[in-house]
Amino acid sequence: MRSFAKVFLGAMFTYQVLYWAWEKLRLDELREQKIAEMKDLEAQVEAYKERQRMEKDWGLAGGVQSVQSVQDTGKSKSWFSW
Repeated sequence: MRSFAKVFLGAMFTYQVLYWAWEKLRLDELREQKIAEMKDLEAQVEAYKERQRMEKDWGLAGGVQSVQSVQDTGKSKSWFSW
């Protein structure tokens, strides 16, 4: 009985260590993906701000039309329009 407990506890310990290591790797990967996504979104925001700044500096009236076209592309073409 004593050898069974020793093997069982060793297996449980090994499982817990492997599970913890796997979760740590998974969370690190998710964190890297989130950081990359945030950098991409920040770059998009900066590009949008620069575009708005240029339109304001040059006095272009196309800014309102371009925003309207972006809003129109996001609308659903389904039967229900909610």
